[in-house]
Amino acid sequence: MKTEFIKVCNQEMGQKEEKDRGSSLIELIIVIAMMAILAVVIAPYITKYVGRSRILVDQSNMSLCESATKTALANEKAYTELVATSGVTIDVKSEGITSTTITIPTFLSEINEILTSIPVPKMGSYFEITIPVATGKIGKITVSVKP
Repeated sequence: MKTEFIKVCNQEMGQKEEKDRGSSLIELIIVIAMMAILAVVIAPYITKYVGRSRILVDQSNMSLCESATKTALANEKAYTELVATSGVTIDVKSEGITSTTITIPTFLSEINEILTSIPVPKMGSYFEITIPVATGKIGKITVSVKP
């Protein structure tokens, strides 16, 4: 009864009866093509921002390693132990912190306590901390990312 009433109303208003139909295959292909074009246009920007964020994370972690080194040197025994050497290079890897040149147990244990979770670089394989020592004084501490 209701459908008959709608038919009559449509006929009186001069409207044609429309069939209930979904989207065609061509419309679907057009939508997919538009999405593909958008993806191609946006992809370079996304990769640029991802790369930039990885660099910023590494810079932040390098600053963290430098601060941890300075804090570890606040320990008098670790400082004395390090000043007695001619300088040291420390590797901060996911397996742990090691000295590649000499043995400095107090300093390494101090820095291990400070860096409870060892940062892993996003753009390399590990961080390298270089501490030069000249005439009983510590020089500028440098932190770098190594491939």
